[in-house]
Amino acid sequence: MLLEALSSPYTYSTILFIIAGLSFPIHLFGGYCILVKTPEVMKSVKWSLFNVHMWTSFLDLSMSFFAQPFISAPFTGFPMGVLHRIGVETDLLCYVCSVISYLMPVSIIGMFENRFFILFAHKTFWRFARHPFRLIDYLLAILIPLPVYLGTPEQEYARNVTFEQNPGLMLYNIPESPMFVVAIEKTWIRIRHLMLFSKFLIQLLVFVVLIRWNMNKSISEIKSMVSKNTFRMHKSFVRSLNFQVAIPLFIVCIPFMVNVFIPMFSTDLQGTTNLICIIIISMHGVLSTLVMVHLQKAYHVEILRIFGCKTAKIEKNVGGVVATL
Repeated sequence: MLLEALSSPYTYSTILFIIAGLSFPIHLFGGYCILVKTPEVMKSVKWSLFNVHMWTSFLDLSMSFFAQPFISAPFTGFPMGVLHRIGVETDLLCYVCSVISYLMPVSIIGMFENRFFILFAHKTFWRFARHPFRLIDYLLAILIPLPVYLGTPEQEYARNVTFEQNPGLMLYNIPESPMFVVAIEKTWIRIRHLMLFSKFLIQLLVFVVLIRWNMNKSISEIKSMVSKNTFRMHKSFVRSLNFQVAIPLFIVCIPFMVNVFIPMFSTDLQGTTNLICIIIISMHGVLSTLVMVHLQKAYHVEILRIFGCKTAKIEKNVGGVVATL
C-alpha cells in the first residue's frame, strides 16, 4: 500500500514538501551552532565544518523542495519542486543538482584534509600542494556534469526512444511535467560518475587513514605540544566526524545498491525507488545534523539550554570556552 501510494508523483511531492518543512529549521539550527557555538579552541575547523553542513543542507533541500526529482528510470524522470513550478528548465535543474551532489563529498574531503593539515602537515610540503588539490576537486565537481547538460538530446525524439524501450514509463508522463531524458546512451555517463565518486571515496579514505595513523604514531608528541584539554577535544572531534560523515556517505551509496538489488526483490520498482533513493536521501542531512549536535558537546549544551534542560557543570578553559560537560 505504501509503495503504491509513493508511485504517485503527487503523493510523492507532498511527502517531500512535508520533509522540507520539518528539516529546514533543523538545518538552520545546525548552521547556527557551527557559526556561533563552536568552541574557540576548535575555531580552525569551524568553516570547513560549516562548508559540509551547507552543501549537505543544499542537497537535502534540492531533493525535498527545490527540484524534487521523480526518477522513473536511470537518467530519466521529471522535477516536481518549486523551481520547476516557477519555470526553471529541467536540464538546468539536473545540472545544478548533479553539481551539488558532487560538492557534498568534496566538502567532506576538505574537512578531513583540514584536520590532517592542522594536526600533522602544516610544516610539510602539503601546505603548498593542498590548495591546487582542493581547487581540482571543486573544478571536477562543476565540470564533470557539464557535458551531460550541454549534450541533452532533443526531448521529443528521446522520449519516443525511451517509451519504445520501456512502455511502462508512459504512465508517469504527466502533462505538467513531461518526462525528461538526460541521455539516450547512458554508459559513458555511468562510467564518468562512477570514476568521480570512486576518486572522492579514495581521497576521503586516504585522509581518514592518515589522521588515524599519525594520531596513533604521534600521540605523545601531540600531547606535549598542546594542552591535554585541547588534544582531548581534537580527538573527540575526529571521532565524532567519523560518525557524522558515515551517514551521508552510506546514504549517497544507496542509489547504487537500489539499482542493482531492488529489481530482484520488489515488483513495485517505482515506489521503492521513490522511497529509498529520494525520500531517504532527502533526510540524510537532517540525520547528519542531529548526529553532529548530539556528539559535539558545545552544540549539545546549546540545545539543552534552548529547551530549558539542566546541564552538567560546564568547565571552562583559560579563554572561557566550553570544553567538557
